[in-house]
Amino acid sequence: MPLNSRWSRDALAATSRGWLDWPRQHLRTPLYGNAYYLMATSAVRSLSGPVFWVVAAQFYGPTDVGLGSATVSASLLLATLSSLGLGFGLMRFLPHAGDDRNDMVNSSFALLTLVSILAAAIFLIGLPTWSPALTVLRHHPYFVISFILFTGVATLSDVTDRVFIAHRAARFTFYKSAVASIFKLPLPLLFVGLSAGAGIAFSMWTPMILALAVSLLWFLPRLQQGYLPMPVLRKEVMSGLMRYSLANYGADLLRTVPTGLLPLMVIGILGAKSNAYFFAAWTVAQPLFMVSFAVSSSLFAEGSHDEQSLPRTVVKALQVTLPILILGVMLVFLIGDRLLLVFGQQYSQNATSVLRLLSLSALPIAVRAVGLTVYRVRKELRKVVVICALDASLTVALAYQLPRHLGLDGVGLGLLLAQLTVVAVMLCTELRRYRGRTGVPS
Repeated sequence: MPLNSRWSRDALAATSRGWLDWPRQHLRTPLYGNAYYLMATSAVRSLSGPVFWVVAAQFYGPTDVGLGSATVSASLLLATLSSLGLGFGLMRFLPHAGDDRNDMVNSSFALLTLVSILAAAIFLIGLPTWSPALTVLRHHPYFVISFILFTGVATLSDVTDRVFIAHRAARFTFYKSAVASIFKLPLPLLFVGLSAGAGIAFSMWTPMILALAVSLLWFLPRLQQGYLPMPVLRKEVMSGLMRYSLANYGADLLRTVPTGLLPLMVIGILGAKSNAYFFAAWTVAQPLFMVSFAVSSSLFAEGSHDEQSLPRTVVKALQVTLPILILGVMLVFLIGDRLLLVFGQQYSQNATSVLRLLSLSALPIAVRAVGLTVYRVRKELRKVVVICALDASLTVALAYQLPRHLGLDGVGLGLLLAQLTVVAVMLCTELRRYRGRTGVPS
């Protein structure tokens, strides 16, 4: 064999190995690997949800579907309100908890269980006041007990995801979601005999209980040696954790205000038909927003493990986030109108422009998410609260005023301008901080 031919073949083989090694090394980097697992988790949840409701609609009437979906939504809302921000606290403090980490997790779970049970009980007692249509739940004792139990399970489930992320093991979050998503699909048929929406609710609740049990008894002990779920509540372990968690809890509630208010403002200002178009555009844009959540959550875990490397890790986070989002925005501009055809021709005609504005908003949202993560790692809680309050107030104010002049596009433009303003404020704040540390004059 000629020498140059052998050299060419060896060079080609080495190049091929290099191309194959790069993806493996990329995925083995915790920042990237965990971010992709979280994106996959969001995708599994997003895909399994509509499939579940299609299956449920085949076996239940509209009344049962309505009651069941409202019941599940209420329990999930109560779980969110009961979280106390402990997911943030565990992500920040667990990496350095040492021998106290098992007690830290169990103390958090014990507190959350008590709070969620109390929240569910108050909700059930006050049903005639804030949701008379759901008072039928109180006529079935097994349903009442199950509602309280599931509210606790949903609260613990979300925080368990954060514990996995804190350990840089988001793969378990994906496995947990996959277990719940797969098992819930056939359950509407199993519970079809239950009335008052109970069949729907139990079909959603049962797999989540199973997934949480697998997480606490199998996944978590693999990450924390000697872990066993126990009713423990150690004040000395929780004191610093609670202060940090509650500040982030308040900030996170502020951050979610626009998500809840935007549909209400659209329907109030522009009417129900425009709100349907906005809902379709918002749904299509969701995968872009999920990218920011996934990468910023992974960044939070990495920064909590090694704060000294935070600047370098931030650059890596933006290097993976922005190219994905830029590609996503380009796709929305190219084929967004065709994506909306899934909802119908009218949606494609009336929601394409607002979808494009929402997709553009994903870029500053990503930068804002990374900035908030930096503040959380540095424990600059006042900045977290101020930025979230500014974000909420600007988004609501602009999305309230602009649609009166620009129609539905005003909602998307309001969100985009609000996010750009927030990012500008954050960048100016960081620039002042940098100048103050280096002595560079303003």
